[in-house]
Amino acid sequence: MKTTRLILAGGFLGAGKTTLLWNIAQKLMRKGLRVGLITNDQAPELVDSALLSMNDLQVAEVSGSCFCCNFNGFTDAIKKIRSEVAADIIIAEPVGSCTDLSATIIQPLKQYWNREVTVSPLSVLADPFRLNSVLEGKNGGLHPDAAYIYHKQLEESDIILINKTDLLSDEELGKLIRHTAEAYPSAKIYPVSALSGKGLDEWLQEVTTSKNSGKRLIDVDYDIYANGEAVLGWLNGTIILDYHRFDLTG
Repeated sequence: MKTTRLILAGGFLGAGKTTLLWNIAQKLMRKGLRVGLITNDQAPELVDSALLSMNDLQVAEVSGSCFCCNFNGFTDAIKKIRSEVAADIIIAEPVGSCTDLSATIIQPLKQYWNREVTVSPLSVLADPFRLNSVLEGKNGGLHPDAAYIYHKQLEESDIILINKTDLLSDEELGKLIRHTAEAYPSAKIYPVSALSGKGLDEWLQEVTTSKNSGKRLIDVDYDIYANGEAVLGWLNGTIILDYHRFDLTG
């Protein structure tokens, strides 16, 4: 079987990852490429998986743990998509609180799975307002331990995608790009809008051709990391919606 290109697109909760996955999957499929998606969360039966599957996309999920602590679950998902659709490209979306992907996922894939997958540069999506707050020395509305995870995600990234650029003026965006480059000089920076598609073609060109992935291995304090996940307060639940018809004309 041929080698599959693997694109890891991470980022904190609310950064717009699922919108990004949907838009770039459509772009790639319009080029005639076979695309699979891997979603990730702390619970099974993910809403994102269900929504993406309804749009004729082949989706596998890793649930109950982050990618970073479930390498076997992640590779099982790769095997599933490769066997079912012979995917040219797999796009994987780690849970929003996941970090340390270079050490736990990218390096082992490059060493042991190089015949099956080519790993693209690790991309991390960032909401511009939270990013700006963090760059100013604040916590972006997060508990300090959750903000620690946010910092680590950006620190290990090969590419930082500043998302939602349609909400910024040219001056605000230029300033944010400069400050981000100063704080994370090893990362390439792409301003994009996952909603409108602006800037996505340039980023896609990079991640579908480059093999320069996992350049940075970070030191992670796993006690802080664990508490940062805990304070996010995961809620797993199932909601059933029902309705009753009634006549408004009488």
